[in-house]
Amino acid sequence: MDRMIADSAERLFSAYREQSFAALPAHAGADAAPLPSGLWAEIEEAGFPLALLSEDEGGFGLPVESALALVRMAAEHAVAAPLGETMIANLLLARAGLDPVEGIASFTADHALTLTPAASGWQATGRLHAVPYGRMAQTIVVRVETAEGVKMAALPSGTALPAHNLVAEPQDTLVYDLTLPADAVTDAPALCEEMLLLGALLRAQGMAGALSALLGLTVDYANERKQFGRPIGKFQAIQQELAVLAGETAAAGAAAEMAARAFADALAGDTEADWRLAVAAAKLRAGEAAGKSAAIAHQVIAAIGFSHEYPLHALTRRLWAWRDECGSEAHWARWIGETSCARGAEGFWPLLTQPEIRGAA
Repeated sequence: MDRMIADSAERLFSAYREQSFAALPAHAGADAAPLPSGLWAEIEEAGFPLALLSEDEGGFGLPVESALALVRMAAEHAVAAPLGETMIANLLLARAGLDPVEGIASFTADHALTLTPAASGWQATGRLHAVPYGRMAQTIVVRVETAEGVKMAALPSGTALPAHNLVAEPQDTLVYDLTLPADAVTDAPALCEEMLLLGALLRAQGMAGALSALLGLTVDYANERKQFGRPIGKFQAIQQELAVLAGETAAAGAAAEMAARAFADALAGDTEADWRLAVAAAKLRAGEAAGKSAAIAHQVIAAIGFSHEYPLHALTRRLWAWRDECGSEAHWARWIGETSCARGAEGFWPLLTQPEIRGAA
């Protein structure tokens, strides 16, 4: 089943690679790029938005690591689609005992939203900030503290104040003043407490996929581009840079896999697995790799790599955007330090040597 789904995803994303690249605007000040025509319909038909759900929850029981690999694969092909966001939103809904939704869904940890009981449900007032694909989403999942306790709400897309990141992915502010039906609000599941970490998990997977493609593109160019009668990849200085790029790509990939395994253990009920620490470490390491690797790729490929016609920017712009989203390296380095210090001297070594952290060393 895993192999069949992976092969299906590979064919799907490969088919939309060129269309996604063509949709990218030439400069960061342009409006957000539209989804390639027909892409989301095929993603839904394949069942990928339900990949994190068990069969009892309406999915097809795919291992968590394999489900998150779909996010990496989409990024590797530079295909822009809210697949990861919809997968996580459906997972949050399932954990709250709600049915998965049709269409695009998203979530955000950044909001200024108020929920108050109303005669026919709940009154939602305020704003959600930096919602990935907010204007396109039919459902937005958010955690809100209310007088009735911590709640999770499934909202429709509000009035959008359009914004986007460096790679032209929508990052909209949504404005609300509406009444939600009672069944759109429920007690928040434990997983809902970690919205920022869930976003970081997706960004770590995405950066790992983009880095893998970046390495392949750069190595191919170095083997094809000739200078002084031989490929530039034969020169020791270039080989050294490519070796560093390969190392950074491997490190980011291992960190992303570590985070996926830890998250899988946590969803399976393993209380010993600290998936939060694994995800924070993965986002930090992938962000570091993104900065170093993008610089190397542009140095090796040189002037043509800065042109809109060459596909390099479809990868490096993603890396630059994603490393700052859902917590920067500085944010997660501080979080890891504070978490480690809170364990005290006796708890530090067990924390450092737990299996999911040790596996990425």
